[in-house]
Amino acid sequence: MKKQKRSLPKPPPPAPVPAGDTRPFGRTFLLKDSVLLPEPGLSLEKETLLLSMMTQEECTKLVLANRAVLFGEKTIGLNANPKANVYPWDAFLFDFSDPQKPRCYLLSVTRGSTLAMLTMITTNANLLRKDKRDALIGELTEHIRKDKRVGKAIGALLAGNWTVDTMLEYAIRKTLRGLCIVNEDDPDGEKLINAYVEANSHALDVIYLHKYRAGKSLVLSMVPPFSDLKTEAKQPPKERVIHTEADHLEKASSLARTIYEKLRAEALKLDKSLVVNPRGKHYISLRREGGKNLAFFHFRRGGIYLVVMLGEQTVRKQVKKAEIKSLPKSVQSFWNGASTGLVISSTEHLKEITELFKKLIKQ
Repeated sequence: MKKQKRSLPKPPPPAPVPAGDTRPFGRTFLLKDSVLLPEPGLSLEKETLLLSMMTQEECTKLVLANRAVLFGEKTIGLNANPKANVYPWDAFLFDFSDPQKPRCYLLSVTRGSTLAMLTMITTNANLLRKDKRDALIGELTEHIRKDKRVGKAIGALLAGNWTVDTMLEYAIRKTLRGLCIVNEDDPDGEKLINAYVEANSHALDVIYLHKYRAGKSLVLSMVPPFSDLKTEAKQPPKERVIHTEADHLEKASSLARTIYEKLRAEALKLDKSLVVNPRGKHYISLRREGGKNLAFFHFRRGGIYLVVMLGEQTVRKQVKKAEIKSLPKSVQSFWNGASTGLVISSTEHLKEITELFKKLIKQ
């Protein structure tokens, strides 16, 4: 009896771009037979597009095969597998656009489990830049020496008195950082990723890729363009902004503000010692005094997106009217424990959320 070949999962069919999706297009490319063609003047209206998702394999192949188009002619990519070591990212990317300051990135393409991948890349970038620098330089030097084609390409891009050894020493010691190429279809997911990147900007950059179908054409958008990362890196660090509750409420819709104020008041009735913490850029958290967070309020035009620190089964037993969002393990790890999302778009059934707060406070 012949064994049937296992087929790879197909990406979901194109779907209309979600209403209220305000993500920018960034730089755009036409996609033809896995080849990207730059289209800097492409004019598109989101209402005419269909969001067409990619599999992990498709996205990775697309990025690695179109390195020069996406990152520039003065970049070199090295397979992340010199010697027998298999690194948990896809490639080392070297950027020579500034000949006096070569840069090195740990390049990873991810679709799903994004926050786990970001954490891994950030940790490794910090570790390799400090404790394991010499071993990495030795492995890459050997890899470049054996691959004459790569060695010749790097030699043509090196400036002045740079050698491969001194370039690697400088790039890894001074500039090594993670670069994650993320294919994410959920705007809320991107906000979580952006919050993580903001907290780890010393070691991590993220670029979003989205594929759209526009009539008979396939279009890929890149946000931000790779060249913008280097521009931002040269700017002096901004002073940390301390956010207040008033800052969040000022930007919120009247519906979101009303829902938040009612739930906040009910929570404080249940436990006066609860602390409202507005210092996050993207949310207000509700936590125990000196203890862990219990819930996170995200303000949306159509209401509140609430993350509660309870497992999904518990939430589903209690909540029947609000829309419940399952959170992947990587997102739950970001919130530091079992958690569930709730979309609250009306003030009519807030009592069930208050009952949920009782469970949160008792646990």
